[in-house]
Amino acid sequence: MWSSSFTSLAENVQLPGIVVCPHCNQGYGRASLSIHVRRCRTLLSHTAQEAAEHKRLSKSMQNKPPPSLVDLCLRHITKHFDSICMDKIMAFPKEANVIATLPQHLLRRMVVGLVKDRKRGELENRACRVRMKKLERELKEARRDLVQLDSARIRAARSHAKMVEQKQISKQLQRELDCAKAALALAEREKQKLQAKRKCDKTTRLGYEAQINSLRAAKNGFKKASIEAHRREVEAARPFKLTKNALGSSNVPFQRPTRHQKVSARVQKTEASVHPTPSLKLIDHAQPHGAGRKSPIPTTRKKITKVCRNNTTTIVISTFCNKSRLTRWIVILPMYLKDLKIVIRCLSHQHSNA
Repeated sequence: MWSSSFTSLAENVQLPGIVVCPHCNQGYGRASLSIHVRRCRTLLSHTAQEAAEHKRLSKSMQNKPPPSLVDLCLRHITKHFDSICMDKIMAFPKEANVIATLPQHLLRRMVVGLVKDRKRGELENRACRVRMKKLERELKEARRDLVQLDSARIRAARSHAKMVEQKQISKQLQRELDCAKAALALAEREKQKLQAKRKCDKTTRLGYEAQINSLRAAKNGFKKASIEAHRREVEAARPFKLTKNALGSSNVPFQRPTRHQKVSARVQKTEASVHPTPSLKLIDHAQPHGAGRKSPIPTTRKKITKVCRNNTTTIVISTFCNKSRLTRWIVILPMYLKDLKIVIRCLSHQHSNA
């Protein structure tokens, strides 16, 4: 048990100066690691990508024939050909002497090699230019992307600031909306209270209208009763009038209207001009009698009272008769008051003979 734990600890501990091989996971020194990695990799199977790369390299090597010994010598001689030509064969005299002693076919072959090398260099230069243009385009695109990223970053910062401002505005609007909702709820409660009060007022108004209608009906009944009383009075006074006419009008002195009659007539005209419809009607029925003659009116005093009750309205009609001059006032008041007792009295006043 102890040995297994020690071995696991030894495996996990990495010694200084030891590098682990990525293929076999074994520790090697830094100097021998590169050699071991190549050998270890040749023992392992190739991956698909490595197999394709190896196949391409082997194919290119097969298509390209190996240079001959003469070509290698000529390449070595002409290695500094540009420098030799430009420096006027002063920097490399040995190569210049060798070139001068070469035969014609080697010179031709050397020239062909130089031409091929030049073409190869031109192709490589062209490929390098293409790569440079491609890299320049990529660099421009990268710069354009960088500018776009900068502009996007600026727009993002602006949008973030605007978003913060919009959030503040939305919070303020939310607070205003809450206040408006509270005011609306308060107004709704006030509206409900007013509606309830309106219903109550409506019921009260209907009750008052019913009372007014009942008072109007009582008024109409009172008018009819007063008209009937006036008719009966006229019928009762007709025999006295006939007696007066029979006695003659020569013995009856002319009587001027009294002050009370003038005041009552003036009041009647004033109220008729102010209140034309619900006016105060004063009807005076005076029964004059001759001086020194006895009136046929009975000597006893009578009081006739008629009480009509309708809801809260009381109508009282009083008539007083005396053996002297009879004056009857019929007072008709407008029935506009509510929940009050309206008392209508018709009084007969006794006037002394002047």
